Amino acid sequence: MATLFDGVSATKYQKPDPAVLTDYDGTTYLSWGNSEAYGVPLDEDVASFDPARVRRFTPENFREGAFVVERRGVHFFMWPEDDTPSEDYRVAHATGPTPRGDGVRRESTLERLVFAADGSIEEVVPTLRSIGPVVSPG
Repeated sequence: MATLFDGVSATKYQKPDPAVLTDYDGTTYLSWGNSEAYGVPLDEDVASFDPARVRRFTPENFREGAFVVERRGVHFFMWPEDDTPSEDYRVAHATGPTPRGDGVRRESTLERLVFAADGSIEEVVPTLRSIGPVVSPG
């Protein structure tokens, strides 16, 4: 067993730039990476994991900052490509049955994402204006 706070933690593989997802089946996953993406199911204490279960699954052009969400059984694994000062900076995502980005690859800009009735993300038309402030109700 390794913990997230010891010398053989996620930093053994890459600097953590982490995202945590508790999946619909109750399993909590840690995804992280900087130039390479990794993921592992966390133990029940959510602070340790089995190093043998760490998987590298680096998508093409992965930069850092993996982010994972699940909606209606579909996992959306998102990551930036290029670097923020670059005019080619963009956010890509893959959809699939697991939180490891093992699915169809797509690309988008930093725009509002809208889910279609079938659960997919509707086509994003770049405005180059980004999105306005998001205010949480209540």
